[in-house]
Amino acid sequence: MNVLILPDSHARPGVNNRRFEWLLKYLKDAQPDMLLCLGDLADMPSLSSYDGSALTGNGRRKGSFDGRTINADIAAANQALFTLGQWKGKKVFLMGNHEARIDRAVDNVPELRGTLSTDDLALATWEVVPFLEEFQVRGLAASHYFVTGVMGKSVSGEYPAATLLKKQYRSCVMGHTHIWDVAIRKGREKLFGLVAGCYLDPNQKEGYAGPAQAMWTSGVTLLKGVAGGFPHDGWEFISTRKLERTYG
Repeated sequence: MNVLILPDSHARPGVNNRRFEWLLKYLKDAQPDMLLCLGDLADMPSLSSYDGSALTGNGRRKGSFDGRTINADIAAANQALFTLGQWKGKKVFLMGNHEARIDRAVDNVPELRGTLSTDDLALATWEVVPFLEEFQVRGLAASHYFVTGVMGKSVSGEYPAATLLKKQYRSCVMGHTHIWDVAIRKGREKLFGLVAGCYLDPNQKEGYAGPAQAMWTSGVTLLKGVAGGFPHDGWEFISTRKLERTYG
């Protein structure tokens, strides 16, 4: 089975969604057996607790928050989802912590129940997996991220894929960190770990990240011949820049 991994793509108002058009064209050419989105496609900046959304229980608003609206955030995400929805293959969507902002807002403001939910995202043609629940594909476990201990923090560090295998000791793929890293552990069965990077527009700047954004890797990863938790026919990283050159 060939699985295309789509990591954190953070669709939001003011950022061009052209990268999803490029990805659609690639999907039609490559025809993987599955598109696996690791979440954080819907950025939902209007619900950011970091910037002080009133719906997150954090009243400390930053000036950069002004002008954000939930409807605009949903519309930006759905434009991307409608584009990818034109591909008719199997699609699986793992909810990320940014999509989970919607549920958190409803928990903080119960009056929103019935007016706002993750059902507002255009995911009718996707198999949807709740935030931090796992999806299994041919022995490979996938989640938006895997935790490292009782504090529930994401796997991270200088070599996050190796850490992922050390903590989970099974084949895993995750997103969240925006770092791209692969690790293999050899034993009676080979284990494969992938931390899948991000999928941002070439001109997209994430102001909160500062210089750390230079460490990120933007693109998608094709896992080939997945069986028994390992891509036996190899893997290919396709950068956003390459997709732009080929399909832009």
